[in-house]
Amino acid sequence: MSGLRSVSVISRSSSARFATSDQTAQQFGATLGADYVLEGAVRPTSPEDDERGRVGFRVTPYLIRVADDTQVWTAAFTGVLEEAAEVQAEIAREVMAQLDLAVGPGEVESLRRTTTTHPLAYQAYLKGLEALPEGHASEEAYQAARMLFHQAVDLDPSFALAWLGLSSAHLGLYWFGYHAQAARLDSALHAIERAEEIAPTLPEVGVALGDYYYRMRQYDRSLEAFSSVFAERPNDPTIMRHIGFLWRRQGLFEQGLGLLEEAVRLYPLDAYFKLEVAWTYLFLGDVERSFEMIDEARRADPGEEWLSWIGAIAHWNRGEEGDLEAARADMAAYPDGRSSYPAFFWITQELFEGRLEAALDRVDNLTTPAVELQHLYLPASLLRGSVLELMGRTEESRVELERAAAELEAEMSANTTDFRMPLALGLAYAGLGRVEDATRLGEAGVELMPLEADRLLGTDALYTLMRIYAVAGEEEKALETMARLRSVPSAYDGFFFTHAPEFEALRARSRFWTILNRPPPDAVPVGAATSTGAH
Repeated sequence: MSGLRSVSVISRSSSARFATSDQTAQQFGATLGADYVLEGAVRPTSPEDDERGRVGFRVTPYLIRVADDTQVWTAAFTGVLEEAAEVQAEIAREVMAQLDLAVGPGEVESLRRTTTTHPLAYQAYLKGLEALPEGHASEEAYQAARMLFHQAVDLDPSFALAWLGLSSAHLGLYWFGYHAQAARLDSALHAIERAEEIAPTLPEVGVALGDYYYRMRQYDRSLEAFSSVFAERPNDPTIMRHIGFLWRRQGLFEQGLGLLEEAVRLYPLDAYFKLEVAWTYLFLGDVERSFEMIDEARRADPGEEWLSWIGAIAHWNRGEEGDLEAARADMAAYPDGRSSYPAFFWITQELFEGRLEAALDRVDNLTTPAVELQHLYLPASLLRGSVLELMGRTEESRVELERAAAELEAEMSANTTDFRMPLALGLAYAGLGRVEDATRLGEAGVELMPLEADRLLGTDALYTLMRIYAVAGEEEKALETMARLRSVPSAYDGFFFTHAPEFEALRARSRFWTILNRPPPDAVPVGAATSTGAH
């Protein structure tokens, strides 16, 4: 029903919590800020009751007015699994009639479209939706969703929504760096085109196209696709989220924040999107407002994993010296840091605290050959070599950095468009003293991900370039890059510059403190941050 222009529907992720809550419909509706709550029961019917032996169901919905907890409508609907979409559309029509709201014929058709009568394909599709992550998650999670959507389209090649789910899984694998090759984008586009052939007027096709162009960083085409759907679905918070994310990538943080906050109003119990708002406030330099949103997210879902990671960045950015103790306390909810983002944050935290042995232990216990992030690709050998160098174990460090260089050279030869690879190789070369090669590769990485293309990842690329310059001894270039980075909204506050060990020599320069707009301390602190693991 979120596709209906005349009604605003609370998100499924928020309203689904009613099923496990002990609140009444009136209490839950008040929490959600809803005028009405639609609840009900679904029961299977015996195949013996159908002349063709099909599995059936009986649905009994109840429409409850929140203001006085009055049941204003109920009815009973029966059908078989192949007719589920028709029954859903009929329930939606009845609800809208009870609310005295008009529903156009095109809107009725959009409610009807699940585009399959194959019960097993529909089941695989629903499981795929459940498996598909909302944001950054493990490669395994995206692969699980991909296989389920693939199963659905194998069972019913005319199932348009399953093709779109398959596209989303492909895009996730590309966007978060697990398969950042053009072939993965081609697979995503093929799936969208198949859906469009089957159901050319399906609004979800426009959403998928907008998402595809977003991942391609073709923001004008993406906005055009999203805006077309938004004109038909002005109350859909999913479209608000997409456009808000797009504006944020373009550097329109205030503009994007307004739309994301409106989406949060419609996703009142969704912790993940509250954290996206908190993340946006960090870029705008409003750390305290970011903490307020983090607290709201914690109240909505204390188990949301990104509370730990966004919270850690916020604590690192709090005040001139950050709050490492509070960051560790937030991260303690997820002590197992052996892969992906948990590993990145835990290694970074250990190094910020100067716990070099602990950092080395975490690198040695990685369950993957590399920490793969959207903004960095860090082979274990590169992490290990950098930590060993900090520990003064120079010969061992060189062996690891040589290994890292060989691994990254092979990665670059296989994928010439992934900006993370030249930046990582530049870090390895800088550690090996190959100054010219290091700076050339760092600059090439920034050319592949300039600020003009992506104001979020562009700042990550600049920060890594600054680190490369610093390790390579190119102090003037490092300071120039620092000044550029500080001139734009960024999650890199002063803490990252005053605590990263590769910037120790820079901290002896007056220009370093001028760029930070603060006086130099009497004794410049020598931090213990990571040279390859800091965000």
